[in-house]
Amino acid sequence: MKKILLILLLLPIFSFAQNCVPITIVINLDQYQSETYWTIEDTSGAMLTYGTNYGSQPDYASIIEQRCLPEGDLTFTIYDTYGDGLNGALWGGLDGSYYVIQCNDTLIYGTDAAFGNDSIHVFVSDACPPVMGCMDPAYVEFNHLADTDDGSCNTLKVFGS
Repeated sequence: MKKILLILLLLPIFSFAQNCVPITIVINLDQYQSETYWTIEDTSGAMLTYGTNYGSQPDYASIIEQRCLPEGDLTFTIYDTYGDGLNGALWGGLDGSYYVIQCNDTLIYGTDAAFGNDSIHVFVSDACPPVMGCMDPAYVEFNHLADTDDGSCNTLKVFGS
């Protein structure tokens, strides 16, 4: 009985041990915003996140969505309900595009707007390496991308001298 109780107490620890990696999805819409939506699924086909309801956005809006995904193989799919992709130029407008960015690296870029009903991209979500640098904005060497201080802060900013 004590072993079963111990396992039940440890179960939540194991189920939440999965790493979560920040990701940015950028969708540059065409003039038919309500036709566009996207999903990200794992290898079993389970939907992890999605984006939809862009109909209230202005023509050609840039949508930036922040999410957190588990590490591993994932599938990003962008859809167009009309079937012309983000090919707004076909109808006298401007084409759209899309990007998936993780760890300051573009993993997916969709610049061919004529993808039809959907475009599927498989990618690997992985932990970001540390970005070394000066993390103190009071110094000239400040690196706004740094997440690990490397001791490189040397020159203090002096204003009005």
